[in-house]
Amino acid sequence: MRRLYRTLLVLTILVLVILGLNISTQGMNSLTLSNQKPVLGFETDAEEVNIITLGESRSYNKQQVMRNIISTGQRVQIYTHCGGEYVARKVRVIKEWLLLLI
Repeated sequence: MRRLYRTLLVLTILVLVILGLNISTQGMNSLTLSNQKPVLGFETDAEEVNIITLGESRSYNKQQVMRNIISTGQRVQIYTHCGGEYVARKVRVIKEWLLLLI
């Protein structure tokens, strides 16, 4: 449980730092009348997904991204199910081993 809290804390701090950098970039843009892109950004339109990282924009096909997200979700479900079966087998073996010791 502690590990989960630590992970959430680190992710929260990371998100706050990124948001702060994006706000700083917007402020500098308005002061200098330049047009720098954000540190981390996400834009969508009808057919493409644009991801901005460190001021560089990359475009991806929206349908391909959706297919990748769905297949990743299915893989996670499979791995979670296999992990649950593995733990159940180990618990069963440990119980049998303990019964043999008694």
